[in-house]
Amino acid sequence: MKKNHAIATTVVALSAMLLAACPGPTQEDYRVTGDYLTGKAAKKEYNAYMGTAPKDLDARKSQSGEVISHIANFEDCLLMNDGYGILRKSLAATAEKNADDTVFSFTIKENIPWVKSDGTQYEYRGQKQYVTAKDFETMAKQILNYNTGSEIYYMYTLFIKNAWEYYCYTMMTKRMADGTKIYGYTPEQLKESKQLQAEVLTRLVKEYSNADPDTPITEDRIAKIANFSEVGVSVKSGVLTYTLNQSAPFFPTMLTYTPYTPLNSHFLDEQKGSYGAKKENILYCGPFLCKDFSSESMKYEKNPYYWNKDYVHIDKVNYIVSDASLGYADMRKAFNEGRVDGFSLNKQDEVGWAEYITGGEGGTGTIQEPVSELVNSRELDDIDYTYHFVINPNRSTESASFANSAFYKSFGNDEAKVADIQNTNKALQLQEVRKLILNGFDLASYNEYYRAPERDQYQMNTFTPRGYVYDQSGIDYVDYYYAYFAEQKGLVTEQTAFEDKVAAGKAAVGPQQIEGVNYTNDAAILAKFPWLNADNLVSRAQKSVELYNADHSEDQISFPINIEFLGVGALDADSALKEQKAVQGWNERANGCCISDARSQATGLPKCTRTDAKGNIIYDTFYMRLSNASSSDALSTQANNGYYTIYTGWGWMGDYADPLTYVHCYAVNGEMSRMSGNNNIDLLSYRLNDEMTALSEETLYKSYTEAVSRANEQRDSLTNRYQEFAKVEYMLLNDLYIMRPSAMYTQGWVASVSRAAGYENPQAHYGLADHILAGMWVLVDVPSGQERKEARDKREKREAEELAAVGGNAINGAFM
Repeated sequence: MKKNHAIATTVVALSAMLLAACPGPTQEDYRVTGDYLTGKAAKKEYNAYMGTAPKDLDARKSQSGEVISHIANFEDCLLMNDGYGILRKSLAATAEKNADDTVFSFTIKENIPWVKSDGTQYEYRGQKQYVTAKDFETMAKQILNYNTGSEIYYMYTLFIKNAWEYYCYTMMTKRMADGTKIYGYTPEQLKESKQLQAEVLTRLVKEYSNADPDTPITEDRIAKIANFSEVGVSVKSGVLTYTLNQSAPFFPTMLTYTPYTPLNSHFLDEQKGSYGAKKENILYCGPFLCKDFSSESMKYEKNPYYWNKDYVHIDKVNYIVSDASLGYADMRKAFNEGRVDGFSLNKQDEVGWAEYITGGEGGTGTIQEPVSELVNSRELDDIDYTYHFVINPNRSTESASFANSAFYKSFGNDEAKVADIQNTNKALQLQEVRKLILNGFDLASYNEYYRAPERDQYQMNTFTPRGYVYDQSGIDYVDYYYAYFAEQKGLVTEQTAFEDKVAAGKAAVGPQQIEGVNYTNDAAILAKFPWLNADNLVSRAQKSVELYNADHSEDQISFPINIEFLGVGALDADSALKEQKAVQGWNERANGCCISDARSQATGLPKCTRTDAKGNIIYDTFYMRLSNASSSDALSTQANNGYYTIYTGWGWMGDYADPLTYVHCYAVNGEMSRMSGNNNIDLLSYRLNDEMTALSEETLYKSYTEAVSRANEQRDSLTNRYQEFAKVEYMLLNDLYIMRPSAMYTQGWVASVSRAAGYENPQAHYGLADHILAGMWVLVDVPSGQERKEARDKREKREAEELAAVGGNAINGAFM
């Protein structure tokens, strides 16, 4: 699932903080009855800040974290992870699968009501409605209907038999209804010939899936495709069956995500196109009901009909959309005034840091050993969104692409804007130019701008995070990446033991590691990692342009090459300053000179000599331009449609337990297609040889997309599968240069003071689990850091025991 985190950097750190009134004198005797902090006085209301309000509550459409975090609490899934990450039956009463993991069948618990937002049970024509197997088929039909406009249709088309055929059939009929020609055929021609429909549908499936249909499409299949009967989602005698087009042992983990929640067809029809628009426009079968939904707040109440209501320990939830100016000191002050239940500690709040961590001037406390017993201090290594830079080498030249661009607004007429975008797009065909753009940032400075003083602790250097999935021997998938990286970079030999390969790779590109990924001219670092020579970035990019121009006399790349950095400074003054520094630093490195004597002394680069009439530095070759969005809506439009050269706001969290969920994002027609221009498999790319004497022509995405497909076809063992995906991820990060991981905010040491206790909440690195509030307690008094540590230790021990009981495979729990 994707997330755009660019707005309000402080919100990321504060999003879990609570805002609640202190319990009054009428507080009833309500005690924790769970396994952790047992007997502690608790209360029944939870209030929290959220960074962005969702635009709707339509589970059919969005893959955005801002939407699905709420859907998680309103809709239940067939399966869900328990507090130890083990899959258990949720709405499913029974769960079965065949031997080769291609068919999965479920029955549904009886008498689970569909509930309206007002807390009453939904009725259709006088009949009370309950969740049935058919409701899951309804959701599948909706998501796979092109007219729905779903962002998450890929969760079916990747794995469900004949799903592509149905999706592309509805696409074809939509275009016919719009009067659009398809591959040269008019709607009238297609309506009159099932044979032509079969031909066109075959071509659509191949274009969008990059593969032939599962079964050849003939004219006698058209009617069956149209009525959904060939799709591998079926209901017979109350049994819901998913039939896959490939073996996928991890498929049950996909059932914990929004595409596989139920949807009542009668209610959907009654909404007449307004489904999900307001709280009244959805039905509920999860732990909470939505009681208020606006751009400023979101309020829940406990669902009185919830099948597992004893597991829900709070009656009310109040989310407030946070202001961009909210800071760490503000949260601490609110806590001290009794208006909040928790806050994060950060050195940016010097008073709070001294009070709770160090103990004041001359104090000896540290974040690992704080002076206050109320501080919950721990080293996190949790899975969260992997935020990353993204390059768009295929930016549209339609007016919408530059209409909201601050840079292009002052650039001249539309013809000049189009010509400039085309020039940049040509330059981005060059591998070395893309490499310069992504690696030209000095990460030491970049991290200091954005995350001082914990400069490097959030640094991420793989797209797939550590701890996401393990093979049958318990080896982390990312260890295969580290080993392959070490081999490819010459850090080890082929004969080196696997464990030593992993250690060498991790030392260079592990989380929180910056030295092995930061391009530099430091001789000591280059002695260990010679590929990080910053001078080579510039010289090879310039040589690539020179060679391209020598071969394309009629279609030259002109200097300077303008690189538009989509920023958020217009929305957040603090971020604006940080982005300005980052872009300034990039321009200095890419052009080999600095804007002032002070910068020259700090960086060791000479001072730039060329200036315009106003004294502004003129960059002759590569010129990164900061273009701040004018509003949140403008930022959303520009980001979601790829109207930029480079952007740093995208985060990705996996949807299911397999590396495919990460590497597929940047395949052709992958989940990030619109944002990264990768919707053209024939897009050209040029590679510079080692001698810097010639360019070779290839396709930018075709080889990568094919590599993703080959890895996905590797199913004889997880070891072999993960080895192949490690090669694919290496290709993405060290060969294509269209994206670069930058940060994960659940890495390193953190400290907070809070009354919330979520040790029983569902937990997983994928799906909806981490967003669900069922199982959470809110305490009257803040537990001590020592009590927290004891609870964590106890939970870790219980998790090992529970995992052992299901044979070490968390998926097994759902089928026992």
